[in-house]
Amino acid sequence: MRRQRRRGRAGTYSIWRAAKENAAGWRDEGTRGGKDACLAHIQEVGIDLRPRSLRERMSR
Repeated sequence: MRRQRRRGRAGTYSIWRAAKENAAGWRDEGTRGGKDACLAHIQEVGIDLRPRSLRERMSR
């Protein structure tokens, strides 16, 4: 099953079926392929599961 890596407004990543439409606030983020390929790319770019608002607050 083909997957698509997507990114939400909060800066978090998710993997969805490639044929599924984006929900409000989510956009395609490049990587398409199998689940393992999408997860590998997320690990390459770094995983910070905190929402963007929390990361920004903590960096002040």
